[in-house]
Amino acid sequence: MSENNPGGTPPQNPYGQPPAGESPYGQPPAAPNPYGGQPPAQPASGQPPAGDPYGQAPYGQQPQGYYAQQPPPGPLGDGLDMYGRPLVREPRPGTVTAAAWITLIMAGLTGALFGFITLGMLVAKDDVVTEMDKAFAEQGVTGDFSAEDAYGFFLFLLVVLTLWCVIACVLAVFAMRGSNVSRILLVISSVVAGLLSLVAIGSVISAVWLLACIAVVILLFTGGAGEWYQRRRGY
Repeated sequence: MSENNPGGTPPQNPYGQPPAGESPYGQPPAAPNPYGGQPPAQPASGQPPAGDPYGQAPYGQQPQGYYAQQPPPGPLGDGLDMYGRPLVREPRPGTVTAAAWITLIMAGLTGALFGFITLGMLVAKDDVVTEMDKAFAEQGVTGDFSAEDAYGFFLFLLVVLTLWCVIACVLAVFAMRGSNVSRILLVISSVVAGLLSLVAIGSVISAVWLLACIAVVILLFTGGAGEWYQRRRGY
């Protein structure tokens, strides 16, 4: 040994390569993998490797970790959005639309008529009270119920009927939008209006109102209306 290697200097690699375990560029050697196999390769761009949930893969690729598997907010593949609501609304049955439009037309016209009568009674209050006094005198009506009281009663009744028509129109709009509560309330309103129309069936207007109320009640329960409202409640 002393003859071939005088001075005790370490032998040199005849091919100019550094011995095993040393980095050729002066960098510290990589730590060995305690579990065997090759260590994961580090990308040259300095980006974290694929599958790192806290980084981004090189070249604009999406990471393959846990967070990449979560569905993004927005439309899902089953036809529902992230809140479970349908992306495409189910078409409204024609019977529901017809019932709503019948209510809007009839209640709208009647409410406008009652509103004009109420406004006229407020403007010409003195003349209305005077005419009521004459009518009571001709019919011989006496007692504590005066023309002023009658005026107040009729005015209150007209205001209530006008508000009722407005509420019926609002219920019709919400019934078209799929509100089952509005549908039930609209049915109740139509039944009561039909009964009142039946009391005064002697006039043509009352007969038209009665037919309209019956049509609204029937249309809101036929033509797939019940199933449509049931599915809307689920949404």
